[in-house]
Amino acid sequence: MFALRSLSLTPTFSPLPTFPPPSLSPSYFTPTTTTTTPTATTTATTTTSPPRFSRRFSSREVPLTEQKRVFSGIQPTGTVHLGNYLGAIQQWKRLQETIFVPNNNDAVLHNPNPRGTVSRYHGGGSQLNLRKRGEAMKESEGDSTQGKVEKGAEGSGEKEVFKKCMFSIVDLHSLTTESGRDGLYDNTMNMAAMLLACGIDPKKSILFNQSKVPGHSELMWILSTFTPFNQLNSMVQFKEKSRGSKDSHLGLLSYPVLMAADILLYRATHVPVGDDQTQHLELANKISSRYNRLFHPDFFSPIQSMKMADTSRVLSLTDVSNKMSKSDPLPKSRIDMMDSNDLIAKKIKKAKTDSYEGISYDEAERPELANLIRIFAAVSESTPNAIAKQFATSDMGVFKTELTAALVGHIGPIRDTALALQQNPDYLHDVLNEGAAEAQDIAVETLRHVREATGLV
Repeated sequence: MFALRSLSLTPTFSPLPTFPPPSLSPSYFTPTTTTTTPTATTTATTTTSPPRFSRRFSSREVPLTEQKRVFSGIQPTGTVHLGNYLGAIQQWKRLQETIFVPNNNDAVLHNPNPRGTVSRYHGGGSQLNLRKRGEAMKESEGDSTQGKVEKGAEGSGEKEVFKKCMFSIVDLHSLTTESGRDGLYDNTMNMAAMLLACGIDPKKSILFNQSKVPGHSELMWILSTFTPFNQLNSMVQFKEKSRGSKDSHLGLLSYPVLMAADILLYRATHVPVGDDQTQHLELANKISSRYNRLFHPDFFSPIQSMKMADTSRVLSLTDVSNKMSKSDPLPKSRIDMMDSNDLIAKKIKKAKTDSYEGISYDEAERPELANLIRIFAAVSESTPNAIAKQFATSDMGVFKTELTAALVGHIGPIRDTALALQQNPDYLHDVLNEGAAEAQDIAVETLRHVREATGLV
């Protein structure tokens, strides 16, 4: 819940100006035109009706966009824990800072994989060499290369033009579970506050909540009309969540179709995902390919997954056979981003380790310690091997004390900023509305083509 008292802390971003709400009823029709043809004796007036839309487009009518876009979403279910932060939000911030170019919505990235196959994003931004598009274009002759994928010099890989990152609070997905439905409004606002506190900047990325853009639901229905039931029924997450549950419903079954619509609505090409979403992303590619084949050749680009850094893999503090999760009934199994400094210290002190001497990084023999070392590396911008070397001769008590200090120093400012932002719901609404307006502009254009291609009038 949002408290009414005010804090001394202030948001890190200046308030956004007010703006009119986006139009949610764009015209998809071509206006009737009147032409006058002069003759020797009379003037004949003819009326040209709007063209009938073809059910199937030529690939030349709406060319495949060569500009790339990153899209990712997060559910507003409960508190954000350290696994959510390191596994997703921190990676989003790095992508945002890598892709954003001041005074220009486009950025040029050097793809480290010159063959153009799925590249892996390993965090830190060091793998992606960013330059302003204008500087890169100077290497090409003429203006014809604007907005196109360019071939770099031999050995340099490909250069790809990226649009602004899009990050969505996917509140519609949260409706699929009872826990997600409980307190959805407050959870959405708290998630917005946390994303801003973690460094997602609404001036550098498009941040919005999914339900403010109705195109998600519309495109999902269109995609669901040709998505085979057997493919949805084979999804591992659906089987796990519906097994022995009385709450198995259509929302759980069609969850991957909505996820596909989330991505395709903005014709996104790159999606940061964890291993648990890989199967859903594969299905999204099958759905987009089927749409291209049925209605509109090459309209949707193949979706590439962006794998995260190893340090983003955060496991439970009590049982490393499970990942850190908000659904774990044991609060001590996770570090929540809103935990106090004292609570963080208590949880790290009680975190399960082993009885071996010294500190070493061995995932097979010392999995509990390896988990703590990865956490230490992630919050201190280091590597697991470097952390293990630094504390090689230390005992477990010293290591945990230093880990606690690193976590408190990293999480504390984020927590305090999030608390301050929660006291300013008007600002949070402005941020989400502004992001939804930007997202709506993109969604309208996609849906215009989808409506025409499928024959909707």
